[in-house]
Amino acid sequence: MLSFFMTIRLEYLKWLQSLKISLSKNLNYKINFLLMMVIPVLVYFAIKYNLWSSIYATNSAESIKGYTLSQMIEYQFWILIFELFVRSHFFSRNISEDIRLGRISVFLLYPFGFFNYQLSLFFSDKLIQFFIGIFSFFVVVTFGWIDIPSVGILFRAGVFIFMVSAFWFFAQLLVGFMAFWLEETWSINISIRFISAFLSGFIVPLDMYPEIISKILLWTPFPYLIYIPVRILMGESIDVVFSLFILFIWILILFVCIQLVWRKGLKLYTGAGI
Repeated sequence: MLSFFMTIRLEYLKWLQSLKISLSKNLNYKINFLLMMVIPVLVYFAIKYNLWSSIYATNSAESIKGYTLSQMIEYQFWILIFELFVRSHFFSRNISEDIRLGRISVFLLYPFGFFNYQLSLFFSDKLIQFFIGIFSFFVVVTFGWIDIPSVGILFRAGVFIFMVSAFWFFAQLLVGFMAFWLEETWSINISIRFISAFLSGFIVPLDMYPEIISKILLWTPFPYLIYIPVRILMGESIDVVFSLFILFIWILILFVCIQLVWRKGLKLYTGAGI
């Protein structure tokens, strides 16, 4: 029994130390952190608000595809808030560099596993993003661009934040592990983000697309990364169980792919550059 508690304590200390190191790195530049708090709302307002105001004014339309200007602005600002909570930095670039330069050899020898270490880095990043998201949420609410949803809606949105964050974590790992075969994975990451922006509803709501495309997309992970959670936050009726089920299936697929790629990649790994 004593050895069990000692093992738990050691694991806790490993996680705690890894989180502290990652947080100290991310918060090392105070001005950069302050800019991360303020810039998203300012830039979003300058681009999105003025862009859509100009589109509606140019077309002299009260609504476009069923969206009034106020509804479109609300949709765009909910995207901002949700993205801030689920956004993950391109840590796959660090993974690919570790593999390419042979630095993962050290992680393979550490008593704290490679996956646990990456997950601790991810948690520290999420902690910072949480505070940025909360700050931006209250700023946007203060200016009246969105309303505070009910507790039930916030709970459902919280579940999606957790699931979407997990999806991006596994997706980043998978892209990073491509470095076992590729010299550079940066272009893959950018391509995924670019495709996701168009198919997840980040640019425009998916119900503005042709109906056949919208129906096909419902079987992909993309609508559940932004469009569906934002519609939930706007108070619209959504089949949450079905949405979470589809997203869970894709997360499971990513997890299985990661295990396969990691095992095959290690067989090719030579530790060059140590």
